[in-house]
Amino acid sequence: MYQCSLHFCCTSDICCFIKMVQLKNFLLLGKQSILMANYPEYALRMAKEKYNASLVENPELQQTAAIYFRKSVGEMALC
Repeated sequence: MYQCSLHFCCTSDICCFIKMVQLKNFLLLGKQSILMANYPEYALRMAKEKYNASLVENPELQQTAAIYFRKSVGEMALC
């Protein structure tokens, strides 16, 4: 499992992706089309290949995800 933030082209792509991989625990920043979650490896590949999602490397988002998922920033695994 990899915990990271992915940027999608639009929120409808995010919705389709969430249903397809059956994510249960995630944080969605809909206005920016960013999805933060713990992804299995196959889900990351699918997001990048099918939906052209890109990895978001932003310290503020990492801190937000750490708070949401109750982890220290040092524990955050990069994709």
